[in-house]
Amino acid sequence: MKGRHLWRNFFAPGYEKVRDSFQQAVELDPSYAPAYAGLGLYYSFGACNGILPPDVWPDGEASINKALELDETFGEAINACAALELYYKRNWTAAERAFHRGAELNPNFADIRHHY
Repeated sequence: MKGRHLWRNFFAPGYEKVRDSFQQAVELDPSYAPAYAGLGLYYSFGACNGILPPDVWPDGEASINKALELDETFGEAINACAALELYYKRNWTAAERAFHRGAELNPNFADIRHHY
């Protein structure tokens, strides 16, 4: 919850507090998919918006893949995957499929519709 709150209300500098919160959650429970999805969003959003260097995209991808490995139906992880496909890989078809899948699984998650 803390990582999600910080991510939604981030102000650089200090963006690394988002990572620290999600990393702490991963360390407390390595099977908690939302923490890995949060790390994926931290890295991908940071790289996409110039807060972090572009070389962190693979860290975001690894975190997102771990979240999906733990829970392939977690809408927020699918949203992060769609964002990765859209903003990093530029794979429009894969991004669209992921956005549709995420919206099916979590129709109330506004980020999916916003990015789509």
